[in-house]
Amino acid sequence: MKAKFVRPLVTQVEAEKHLALKRHFFPRASKQLKKVELIYLPYFWAKLETEFKGKRETLTVAVDGIEGVAAFPKTDFVRFEEGGKTGRIPFFLREREAESAAFTAARHFSLQVGIRQKLPLKLVRFLSLERMYYPFWVGYYGSRKGFSFKALDAVSGAIQGAKMKQVFAEAIKILQQLQSL
Repeated sequence: MKAKFVRPLVTQVEAEKHLALKRHFFPRASKQLKKVELIYLPYFWAKLETEFKGKRETLTVAVDGIEGVAAFPKTDFVRFEEGGKTGRIPFFLREREAESAAFTAARHFSLQVGIRQKLPLKLVRFLSLERMYYPFWVGYYGSRKGFSFKALDAVSGAIQGAKMKQVFAEAIKILQQLQSL
């Protein structure tokens, strides 16, 4: 299965502005942005057919190809481009594991919708599984106390939270290993 690449919409200049830390208190304690780089995380995009109030729709679940963390992406702005990009990380998760993670996340989502709406969201069937690389800008910070990083979605411009921190830490470690070969 060949992987697609999602085209980044956020430029490096915009990413640097978003990732620049500005502290209003204790300015000496703030970490400085040392470097910003674009990395491509491996993702499986699963499509499942759902039924809600008699209407059938497609639900997309993105499962990262490193740790298996699932999310529900907004696919409105996603555009694809040719492969061969640098800064990409290989897939570590198997397709069966990705399908399982996607189905589990969709099942939890359907339960939440059912509780809120007092009507069940039914998962009808699994439609497809696609491999793709999704872009993120990673900002590296340094101070006297050490280094840290922050990740920015290169399509939506959203800063990534704690749920994805471990995935990015693992991705950065893998990239360093690949670059040292």
